Amino acid sequence: MLSHGIVSGALFLCVGVVYDRMHTREIARYGGLVNRMPLYAVVFMVFTLASVGLPGTSGFVGEFLVMVGAVPGQHLGRGLHRAPASSWAPPTCSGSIAA
Repeated sequence: MLSHGIVSGALFLCVGVVYDRMHTREIARYGGLVNRMPLYAVVFMVFTLASVGLPGTSGFVGEFLVMVGAVPGQHLGRGLHRAPASSWAPPTCSGSIAA
């Protein structure tokens, strides 16, 4: 939840910067924004990918823990569970991509 709060706040800040720079809410007028603010475009893309949960970003940790927790496994005793990755990885990853 900490990552979600930081990334969501950063995305709202990015939208505020765009509005402050362009002074309009018409999306059609935002064309060429990457040419005017290239570094900003990179930062905005990184926060967007973190919001999606791309591996290597802070949002991936939460996505990965949800995937692991959703997979039923074999009980090995003392709270240890094991399931072969070939049984749960394809449906879990395809569901994450589709969402």
